[in-house]
Amino acid sequence: MSTIIDTQKIKAVALYILQQTGPISFIHLWKILYFAEMKHISRYGRPITDDVYVAMPKGPVPSILCDAKNGNAYSEISSSLEIKGYNINGTERPDMDELSKSDIKCLSESIQENLHKSPEELSTLSHGTAYKNARAKNLNKKNNPIDWIDIAVEAGAPSGMIEYIHERQDIHRQLANDSQFC
Repeated sequence: MSTIIDTQKIKAVALYILQQTGPISFIHLWKILYFAEMKHISRYGRPITDDVYVAMPKGPVPSILCDAKNGNAYSEISSSLEIKGYNINGTERPDMDELSKSDIKCLSESIQENLHKSPEELSTLSHGTAYKNARAKNLNKKNNPIDWIDIAVEAGAPSGMIEYIHERQDIHRQLANDSQFC
């Protein structure tokens, strides 16, 4: 299944977090975003970004932001980030047109809840059932993707919301499959 990733949205989200926090560690950025995504998908049935979270040793990591941090890809994101050692800061203002009110609400809540926790505490907190399920799917693989359904279940989404997310994923898969023939 191919998916079109909205890198402008990911950039706006990262810059919004960094605008609110100032320079922070990568772990803080990634975990603040991950916990905001958990809130958002369990409340609204969709993630804030379409970034794929992978189960790394220190917990879930958003793959596009990680690649941008490493300069491997996504220059439109990495050019707006200043990296000093293990810390990151934004070099421009976020495009607020990319963010919905619900995005901002969940991001702001996650910033407030997680900014003052240590990287170790954030790492431990992010090793929940969604993370463990991804790690268990293929023990030989280092970067297992974390399923949005598992994230929603861990976040306590009601069964109707889980059903909605399943339907949404099925529609996205079908659209991706249909677009291969155009």
